Amino acid sequence: SPGSYYLTNNPNVTASWYQASDVNGAYYYVTLFLLVAFMIISNLMLLNILIAMFTESYEKISSNQKTIWKFQRYSLLKDYESKFLPVPLNIIHYPLSFARWFWKKFHPKNKYINPLRKSIDKTF
Repeated sequence: SPGSYYLTNNPNVTASWYQASDVNGAYYYVTLFLLVAFMIISNLMLLNILIAMFTESYEKISSNQKTIWKFQRYSLLKDYESKFLPVPLNIIHYPLSFARWFWKKFHPKNKYINPLRKSIDKTF
């Protein structure tokens, strides 16, 4: 066998270490073969499970893709509705938005509907 040494508790053996016999050497190669086969098969099975999980996730997302697209479009339009000035001028936006909030809060009869909001409601 390829340098296999085992510890034994047999009192008939004078040395505590002895070299494995040919039968133990055969078991060594069979065990090594089974170990390698198990590792290859288990890795292939895990890879197959991973592919199945990705496929299931993709199918879930693709079935809801139209709803997700509509929600993202709505979010984008809502963002454009709330911020109507470019970045250097958006400091004006905050006092105007506070004034609009104040007006809506204390004058509920005055219902202002943004034209962009009408187009969003028609789309969805």
